[in-house]
Formats: sequence, structure tokens, C-alpha cells
Amino acid sequence: MTDREMLELAARAAGIRTPSPDDMDPGGRQYEESLGLWCKFKWGWNWWNPLADDGDALRLAVKLDIEIYQGDDEGPAVCAGYWGKPERRDVARLYCIEPLADDPYAATRRAIVHTAAEIGRQMEETT
Repeated sequence: MTDREMLELAARAAGIRTPSPDDMDPGGRQYEESLGLWCKFKWGWNWWNPLADDGDALRLAVKLDIEIYQGDDEGPAVCAGYWGKPERRDVARLYCIEPLADDPYAATRRAIVHTAAEIGRQMEETT
């Protein structure tokens, strides 16, 4: 899955409107990897990139009830857990795991977005 696909699925999971071909930012760009997605929020259109922005990632994790922790099962990694069925807390949590590598902050953001994308993918499958 590409970063753009992950961002689009994560936005869907969080209820964030992503651009249609008619929704261009003032500079005429819809997507630029370093900036993320041009998304519609309550206050208007703005760039959104939880892969690069700690605040966007934290808001995404809180909104989707994503649990984050660092582990060392098969090497240092960040684990981001979510409920496979949010309405049923008695079922097992599912996890997305990202190796820590050189930048634990980037790994944490990526784990959050990957998890949110999985939630978004599940939403697509049920609709």
C-alpha cells in the first residue's frame, strides 16, 4: 500500500473529507508527498499528513481509539492496536507493527496511520 493510499484510508476512518478532482488547493495541487492530503475540516481546507506531523498523528490515534506501545518481540518496534469490532470490546485487539529503525517518532506515526488505514479498509469492506 502506498503512503497516499494509507492516508486516504486513514482519513476515511477518521471521517475526514478527502479531495475530489474539483477540490484543489490554492496552489493547484491535490497531493504532494511531503505535504500529505488536502482535506476538508470544520474550519476549511488544510493539509493533513499524520505520517509527518505529530499532532495530526496523535489526533488520529485519539479519534480512532488506537493504543500505542513499544515492544521488543522480534526486535524493537512500535505496536498500534485497535479493536477489530469497535462495538465489541470482548474480541481480540488487532495490531499493526512498525520497526523502530532510526526514528522512533516516524515509526510511531507510521504505525498509527497504518492502523487507521486498516480500520478504513474494514469500513470499505462493510459498505
